[in-house]
Amino acid sequence: MAVHPHSARRLLARLGLSLLATLVTLLALEAALRLAALAGHGPRGGARGRVTILCAGDSHTYGLHVLPPLSYPAQLQTLLDPSGREIGVLNYGVPGRNSSALRRELPRYLDETAPALVLIKVGFNDTWNFDGVAGDADGASLPALLASSRLLRLVRWLLLGARGREPAPPDVIEQDGKLVVVEDGRQRPAGVGGAAYGLLQGEALEKRVATNLEEMVRLVRARDAVPVLMTYATENQQVFRELNALTRDLAARLAVPLLELDAQLRPEIAARGYDALFFSDDHPNALGNELIARAVRDFLIARELVSPPACAPAPAEEPAPRLSIVSQDQEAVTFALCGAPDRDFQIVLSPDLAPPLEFLGRTMPIGQHPLIARSLESQDLRGRTDSAGRARVRLGLNFLAAEAGQEVHALAAVFPLALTPETPPGVSNVVSLRP
Repeated sequence: MAVHPHSARRLLARLGLSLLATLVTLLALEAALRLAALAGHGPRGGARGRVTILCAGDSHTYGLHVLPPLSYPAQLQTLLDPSGREIGVLNYGVPGRNSSALRRELPRYLDETAPALVLIKVGFNDTWNFDGVAGDADGASLPALLASSRLLRLVRWLLLGARGREPAPPDVIEQDGKLVVVEDGRQRPAGVGGAAYGLLQGEALEKRVATNLEEMVRLVRARDAVPVLMTYATENQQVFRELNALTRDLAARLAVPLLELDAQLRPEIAARGYDALFFSDDHPNALGNELIARAVRDFLIARELVSPPACAPAPAEEPAPRLSIVSQDQEAVTFALCGAPDRDFQIVLSPDLAPPLEFLGRTMPIGQHPLIARSLESQDLRGRTDSAGRARVRLGLNFLAAEAGQEVHALAAVFPLALTPETPPGVSNVVSLRP
């Protein structure tokens, strides 16, 4: 059937008007959402309600080699608000993550968590990891503009709610002796870095990291959140020094709060020695993460980005853990641990018993020795007690080959659910063996 020319024109006109009306409606809704956000923007702090702090970065944020309660975000949580009711600290660090990949994932993180503060520390892995580099576009690109749309963020938020999804930080698991990142329903190998591999360095490295950090600052500010840039706590490699200098310059240019962790830890390194705060691959150990968390807390309070923690009565003390050796043969030794149920624990080994080791505010009757650092790096010497408070750990004696024939002492640190200065880890008795 032929369509009359006048009817076709009327149909096209109606379609055009409908599209125009839809576009005007969408633009009006976008403007209304932006005005509402502007009207609701005010000072941040725990006294005004729950505040979410999003810690984004690489393995230095994730807390590589240490138990989850010993990462700097987890320790920051206990320092600011152990209950998590007023202030929540989320650890979105991923081992091996570079600045391009973090920039790509950051809009989703912001949509899922709606943070008030975003602490960013990233760049080291750009020297060797090129994940997401093809997407390094200019901040004015169409994808970037769409990502900043409040209307599209509202749609994504509604879709997330319809699927019943809760904010889920990236998870890192061990498979066949390798770290695997599980994120947004995907799995991929996790690089852990180490020494700079030199695939990208100098001006090319600085340009990529600076471009990505600047775009991340823009994305965070577009969500009415406060970005905080952080330098790496170590300057043991040239690449760390270069990235820290770049971060300082960028923070000054963009007027972004800057926490210079390297300057904060420099006196501690001079007083205690580098090996007391960092593993051999330059990742902070438990004590290093504790000092970082304290520096972050002091910085946020001094800048009035959060309120000082309220005084609260200390929780009831948990039962003292007990460690024993249940068997030992030519190949392995098996430890048995009894303590509070469903608690993370760490077994520490050392040939020395004096001088004592201070660990998260609790003095342990065990000395200073390189074996302690190896213990803290070992996946075999950590775990979680079961619902009855029991755990068994089997350690191959090849781990103690260097100490063969010597007496080695072991104890366990068991972490409470809310790790605070008032409730440090429970420390077990000392047991001894001769490998």
